[in-house]
Amino acid sequence: MGCNGKKCSECIGLEDHLFRYLSNAEIEELYKHKVEKRYAKGDIIVEHGQPANGLYCIERGSCKLHMMGPQGMEQIMRFVNKGSLVGFRAVISESPYSLSATALENTITGFIPQSAFKALLLKNQYFSQKMTESLCREVVRADAERVKLAQQSVRQRFGEALIMLTEMFGTCDDGYINQVITRKEFASYIGSTVETIIRLISNLKKEGLIDTDGKKIKIINKKKLIFD
Repeated sequence: MGCNGKKCSECIGLEDHLFRYLSNAEIEELYKHKVEKRYAKGDIIVEHGQPANGLYCIERGSCKLHMMGPQGMEQIMRFVNKGSLVGFRAVISESPYSLSATALENTITGFIPQSAFKALLLKNQYFSQKMTESLCREVVRADAERVKLAQQSVRQRFGEALIMLTEMFGTCDDGYINQVITRKEFASYIGSTVETIIRLISNLKKEGLIDTDGKKIKIINKKKLIFD
């Protein structure tokens, strides 16, 4: 069953999108199985521990990928937006979803059933190889993030997070990051506390490195933000 949203072929031009390794016929076949699903801000798209019955292509909007720690504290692992695939690792490994995905804003996804996706992997060996390579890169990225968490200061991690969010979401005309991330979400993402994030934002603002407007943040001096 197809959907009324964006065709899969319209996403292939996005940089690093894995579906660009499929033929036109395979893309059209995938589109026949895709189902559009819409989520409001705060809605759960997938939930950690639930059976992985398919993957989700982010067609519009963004979400955070997170899980709960042993003490019941949320840990945000990463943010994703338009063009990203959510849940494909669990689908490939035939294991439950390892992370929850929650919409940061009104979000539209294209849901692709596990059976349709696994059929493509079996049919297109080159596509299967590229998916494996992507999984390996994720392991390398995760290892690098663990090193950063252990060796970088909170200030450095916060600065890099701001730069990453600016590059991912872009900025408004006034220079503010085009996505609001709460202080609590910042703390969850870089492994800190809300109180520390609030103090850090205040200090960086006094130093002229960032500016704020309510919950919105913009970078004023990128170089000093990460190297000071």
